Amino acid sequence: MLFYLFFLLPYLGIPMHILEVYCSPILFKSITHKTALPRTLYYLLTETKLLAMVYGLWSYEKAWYQFSTPQTITSYKIKANYDIDINFYNSSQTLIYTDSYVWNNATSSVEKTLNQTLANVSKIVLVPKINMTVWEIDFFNNSPVTLPSIPTNLTATYGNATVPLSWSAATDATSYNVKRATTAGGPYTTIATGLTGTTYVDNAVTNGTTYYYVVTALNAGSESANSNEASATPTAPTVSGRALLVITLVNGLEKEYDLPMTDVNAFINWYNGRADGTGLEVYTFNKTYNLAKFVSRKDYIAFSKIETFEVNEYNQN
Repeated sequence: MLFYLFFLLPYLGIPMHILEVYCSPILFKSITHKTALPRTLYYLLTETKLLAMVYGLWSYEKAWYQFSTPQTITSYKIKANYDIDINFYNSSQTLIYTDSYVWNNATSSVEKTLNQTLANVSKIVLVPKINMTVWEIDFFNNSPVTLPSIPTNLTATYGNATVPLSWSAATDATSYNVKRATTAGGPYTTIATGLTGTTYVDNAVTNGTTYYYVVTALNAGSESANSNEASATPTAPTVSGRALLVITLVNGLEKEYDLPMTDVNAFINWYNGRADGTGLEVYTFNKTYNLAKFVSRKDYIAFSKIETFEVNEYNQN
């Protein structure tokens, strides 16, 4: 749909007072202009409101667009059939700049760079000179974007089902993304975004698997290249030594077991699980001593029968 600005109201017999008209959104031609600089495109007349004001023998219409948030504008693209003024207002509705587009008989869209960068633009108003037609009006922010530097000195250390990461801060960065792969060199999957610090702990890992990490820096929607790659293999701690596990039952009976610490930790994990409502009701101890002619000897301890227990760890040497 084309957007027309007409000044024929006196001749159509419309009373000389303020006439407010609402129109459908304008349909724009696609933007094909290319530039080496990043650009932000604002469409002006997507919620156009026309205000026709009649004075004497002439009528002057103005079309405007109110941005939802203030914008920075450096250029615009227009297709029109005559001269037109473009007024730029800030969030206080104060006129901060007027650009006069002078038509040079162009039959296609023309892009014009403003003499200055306009910040905090809240509203744009089109003020035609005479009866005319505006087919297209688009606004751009061509301001150069300063990319953040690449994060450096990324290190990864291993823990038990965890990989802590740290890196050196990047210049002009407002946040960081962490990416991970299971193959050196990637491809990487982003596992954390919007980090404002220079450390991160990856807890979604499996012991024994090697993970490869890179970090990128971001600002204003621009992302740096990947940092150096760092890798780590989370590993369960090695448990050594033995302990006497003494279990006191609710009836006062004590059960004592001389066990390696791996078995003691297995019992403690079972006990904590049952306390949280998970796991089997009964724990089984395999006795590997005094077997004699027995194939196996087992003790079965019910969780509900345990009053308390203690662990007395010792070194075999």
